[in-house]
Order: sequence, then structure tokens, then C-alpha cells
Amino acid sequence: MPDAERLQNMLDKFEIQEVVTAACYSRDSADWDTLRDSYHPDGKVTVSWHSGPVDEFIERSKKMMAARGPQDFVKHVNANQRVRLNGDRAIIEYDVILHNRRIMDGFAIDFHTWSRYFDQVEKRDDKWRIFIRSAIYEKDRMDPHNPREIPDSFYEDMNLEQYPLNIRYHCWRNAKTGQKPPEGLILARSEKEKEVREAAEKWLAGG
Repeated sequence: MPDAERLQNMLDKFEIQEVVTAACYSRDSADWDTLRDSYHPDGKVTVSWHSGPVDEFIERSKKMMAARGPQDFVKHVNANQRVRLNGDRAIIEYDVILHNRRIMDGFAIDFHTWSRYFDQVEKRDDKWRIFIRSAIYEKDRMDPHNPREIPDSFYEDMNLEQYPLNIRYHCWRNAKTGQKPPEGLILARSEKEKEVREAAEKWLAGG
């Protein structure tokens, strides 16, 4: 590969990594202008509580942020990014761990969710932006900040059977604030994940 082409590939990969990182960081920090600029106008997002246009995702994110209490915190940490380029299209995959502190029925609970983000990114008007973001959920857990203060009745009243095993605590937490899993929810090692990956590969190849 000629040096000029190698250099361009490095620049493209860097810009792609920057834009997907900005999308995670800006949502956590309520930087809505940066979040919107990270996606193309026709961008789509599928996460645990939304599957559809990015504009709807941002509006719902604003409402969720506004409803958080002073002791509620959220942070998406991403790592192990892998970019595959094909002209003005690319797929970037990376691990994401979501750390979430919420006050549930008066008790401080820490939630942790492991997922694989699978982003289809496209260069338009000389700028890379996200076209489709798909979160693939692997596992989750919840831990009380102070186990001694939570009565047994708190756990006895939890109905987890209605939620997918991979992220049942995550979904239970969301449901407490009216956020239900979408029909497009993607679970690791499922047929839905296979479909999403196959469709993305065809898109990357130019289809």
C-alpha cells in the first residue's frame, strides 16, 4: 500500500474513532449539539430503550437526563475499537461498559451493563458521521451501594422474568422510569445479532 494511502487510512480511522467516542461522551454530558453532529441526518440508533431515528433518540435522552436526581450518574466507557474501511463507508466495533448509579425506591443501586457497539459510519461532505448505531447486549448486574440498608422485600417485589436474561436488571431499571425494551433489541449470540451483522456487511461492501 502506498504511503499516501496508508496515511489517509490512518486519518480516516482516527476521525471515525473520534466521532463514535464523542457520541458516547456527549450524551453522558448532555452536550446535545455535539451528539447531533455525530450522526447523519438520517441516522438510526438501537439501544436498550430505543430503536429508530436519531432525532427521537436525542429528544428522549434529553427527557431522561432532565428527570435524573442529584445522586443519579451515568457513564459509558468504550475500549478495544476496531475499524474496517471500504471507501467512504466503515464499520467500527468496540466494547462498552455502562456504569449507572440510580436511586431506586430510596436506595442507591449501581448497575453495570456490558455490550458491544456496532456502528456503521459513513463519510459524506468530507466528514465521517454515524449512520447506524447498534448496541449488542452481553450481560449485566446490579449491586446495592449499601447492602445492609436494603430489606429482603425489595428483591422479592422484583419481577425479572419478563426481561431478557442478558440485561434483565438493566431493563428492570429502565422500566421503573417508563422505558421499555424496543422490538429491535439486539442480544449477543442471537439471530437478531446475526441479521444485523449480515446486513451491515452487505452495506459495507456497497449494497
